[in-house]
Amino acid sequence: ASPVSNNYTRILFEDSAIRSFSTTAEDAATSKGDDTNQQIITHAESGDITAAQDVLTQMHADAISQNDSDQFADIDSYTAVMNGLIDQQKQLISSIGEELNEIQSDLNSTMPNRLSSESNERGAAKVMTLAEMANELLIQMEDVSGVSDRYSSMRGNVAYKLRNANLQPTSHHYDLTITAFVNAATVARDTNYSSPATNNAPYVAQRWLQRMETLAFDPYSGVSPSVDSYYHVMGAYASL
Repeated sequence: ASPVSNNYTRILFEDSAIRSFSTTAEDAATSKGDDTNQQIITHAESGDITAAQDVLTQMHADAISQNDSDQFADIDSYTAVMNGLIDQQKQLISSIGEELNEIQSDLNSTMPNRLSSESNERGAAKVMTLAEMANELLIQMEDVSGVSDRYSSMRGNVAYKLRNANLQPTSHHYDLTITAFVNAATVARDTNYSSPATNNAPYVAQRWLQRMETLAFDPYSGVSPSVDSYYHVMGAYASL
């Protein structure tokens, strides 16, 4: 074979090797991302929201630090964590309800009542914290997907080159966040717990409802408020 032919064969082989290595690296990165997303979902569905959110937060930080939008957690991971936050709220609200019933049925036990009231206030504060966590996740989703570019409020700081349209929130994510703040406002009323955050909860719920109303004018957003969306916000204001 001539030197030219040999050189051409070598170039083709090197090009093929480079493409093969690149494909292998991409496949490995995709596999790692899929595994990590599954970790988040598994943690969330098992009730370990702290572990799920820790992994999700790390993926978010890695994507930003490495300028790689593919490293953001996927929408299923965000959905699982937000669903988990609501489940935790419901568990706390159920426990608080049981405590309130005990207080009501034992009016003569001053010390237990006081201790139960203090426990319920801590529970109400935790329900508010969970609502704020859901709020932050929705802001992240809007920010990464680019939805927040059209609004001046509740905007994050992800660079434009890191946009990932696959994280665009659906009506479900907005309704989850609205529900989270309604839960916080309602349990605060029931336990006589008050803080600047719980006092503001109905207004945050309404702000997300207004966002849904605005997005409903965009036929490509797929977002629109339902009757339940309005009902929940009305419930939040009724708790004031």
